[in-house]
Amino acid sequence: MKRRAVLIAALLSAVLGAVPTAAEAQRVNPILRSPTAPLATRLGVLVGSITDSARAPIAEAEVSILSANVRVRSNADGRFRFIDVPLGQYLLVARRDGFRPVAAVVELGRADTLQLHYMMERALATTGAPAGGPQFGPPQETGERFLIARDEIDRRGLVTSAEYVARAPDVTLVLVPNALGLSDLVAVNAGRSGAAPGDPPDGCALPVVIDDVVMPARMPLALLPEPRDVERIEVFAATASACGKIVIRTDAGGL
Repeated sequence: MKRRAVLIAALLSAVLGAVPTAAEAQRVNPILRSPTAPLATRLGVLVGSITDSARAPIAEAEVSILSANVRVRSNADGRFRFIDVPLGQYLLVARRDGFRPVAAVVELGRADTLQLHYMMERALATTGAPAGGPQFGPPQETGERFLIARDEIDRRGLVTSAEYVARAPDVTLVLVPNALGLSDLVAVNAGRSGAAPGDPPDGCALPVVIDDVVMPARMPLALLPEPRDVERIEVFAATASACGKIVIRTDAGGL
């Protein structure tokens, strides 16, 4: 079963296109393919807005598509746009100095315009983190840790980051239906009680943190950064009060 899950992860590996120039900053390169929609040929548009908790627009927020090296900034009205986006599933991350970063998985299922909205909370100095700094804090100190460093990533040469996650003890990769009716590969601690609503019936889904930004619940492993862009992967074992977690640091260290 575990071998089959790893093979599925390889099939869901991301295929990235060329990096757009500054003049094309709001256009996703047409050869960029979503890792969960192979050979998608129709294109759509992602249009969104960003506000604070008082619904005031946030200007100059950077919105990026993880692993695609495509990013735009919100205008004075807090709005942003990506055009010519192949249909599929993507992970968007919004950042702005003075606010906590926000990450969300979006499903572009039709050759149409998908409307998005994100609310960002102000980063409080009392948290001990700099404004706009880590959303999750340092890795947990309790529980066993399975570490995969850069040298082992280079040595093993596996195709996807999900394959490295699957090597951690007590971690199982399972398929969970998403909003498009397709199946996402999710990492779970099998047999753990207290799973959150929406988790697979046979275990709790491990939360994922990438470069100190908390990813959405039941993070699709197909959307993880490619191994070539990863500095290290840490998988923390479950404790009496937590499911465990996956912490990934990329070479860039900032998504």
